[in-house]
Amino acid sequence: MIYCYGVTALSRILRLQRNFPGPNGYAEVVESADNIGGEAGGTAMCLARFGHKVVLDGLKVSRQGGRWALGQLARKGVDASRIASPRTRVGAVETVYSDDTTRTVFANYVSTFADPSQMNRPSESLIRKASHVT
Repeated sequence: MIYCYGVTALSRILRLQRNFPGPNGYAEVVESADNIGGEAGGTAMCLARFGHKVVLDGLKVSRQGGRWALGQLARKGVDASRIASPRTRVGAVETVYSDDTTRTVFANYVSTFADPSQMNRPSESLIRKASHVT
């Protein structure tokens, strides 16, 4: 088992037709995709795709707001039970706007990390059982 610890975020990527607009501007969105973001969430998804058994831990996602993310993780075989929390209000959410040359991220990381109860402590027992820790 591989133990992945860190941030899992609900991530939406929007690709713009042209450059990011200036103040009061407009940009046409030509493509969008919902993803599992965060270093731990993304790593867990990749490792599971390669056939590894993965336990994901760290930043909690709300059961309601993170229902889609938890479903995606479960479909890939990732054990995300430690990050599902009915008391977590939102969890980390990011929207990434990308044009041909830049990307701009809007997120709630500062407010999320301001509340220490949003993050689990690393599990020493799972770390001992793991073949690898990320």
